[in-house]
Amino acid sequence: MANALRPGFIPLMECLAVDADEFPTGAEWTYEIKWEGCRIEAVKTRGAIKLYSRLREDFTNRFPHIAGELRSMPNDTVIDGVVVALDADGYPNPRLLQSGRAPQSRVIYMVFDILLSEASDLTQLDLVSRRNTVDGVVGRMKYVRASKDFSLAEILSRVKTRGREGVVAKKRYRIYQPGQRTGLWAKQRLKTEQEFVIGGYIPGVDGIGSILIGVRKEEELQFVASVRAGFVSATRRIVLEEIKRLVVNRCPFVNLADEKAGRLSAGLTVDKMKQCIWVKPSVVVQVKFREWSGDRLMQATFVRLRDDKVASEVVRET
Repeated sequence: MANALRPGFIPLMECLAVDADEFPTGAEWTYEIKWEGCRIEAVKTRGAIKLYSRLREDFTNRFPHIAGELRSMPNDTVIDGVVVALDADGYPNPRLLQSGRAPQSRVIYMVFDILLSEASDLTQLDLVSRRNTVDGVVGRMKYVRASKDFSLAEILSRVKTRGREGVVAKKRYRIYQPGQRTGLWAKQRLKTEQEFVIGGYIPGVDGIGSILIGVRKEEELQFVASVRAGFVSATRRIVLEEIKRLVVNRCPFVNLADEKAGRLSAGLTVDKMKQCIWVKPSVVVQVKFREWSGDRLMQATFVRLRDDKVASEVVRET
């Protein structure tokens, strides 16, 4: 018989997807929408629900209506999914989730996997079996729903016509591997956006004029863009609150300063860098852009903070 989970149990690390240039195909693959939101593992033990982010932070108080509804699931159970905020048309909008402006009725937990059920380890079962168990656990909840899977043709039609972020492909008959990127899950973005790390900022309106972002390359932080677009007063204040405690004296980017100001260089010459405030590169943001030009972004726009992402794992995806 399986043992009950101990009080204060912290869940296993989530199974992770590798980035794919092309969709994997074949009968062994199934496809899901890549939900734009906050990755959450929900744990019920001894009648209490806890919601944990990917960084193991307790997000239960952020989504009390979801936690409340999950009290009906069996004890000693752990499920995996993404909390999303739906706009008026029913599409996920990460900015609504970030700002907290979405009404409670539109903040939904999309569940796509289960790790433990009544203290029984399900990670060694195949995906099809685990998903069938998810359907039984979630049932007819209002704020918690089972994420559906589709054929490749169906998923491409849905994400392209409805402007979704992308697709996750998963092998049907393989196990759940916590904290690993083994290729059993593969993701492809259909929007030109990804995560970046903040390494500094230039002061301005509401504290921030622009953020300076980069990606990891061979253990070093490479500067890729200065981002001004996409901010409103509220998001500037939110970002500033996250990074102001991380101020450091030295520039964390290895490829600055630029020799001269220019369209791609963001004008970060030695003189311009004197205006910059550098921060420890630990805060992750999602940014959309037109394209890459060499090692710099063109027309970068802030989308949201990603407090569910690990800065050390942020690399160039395309």
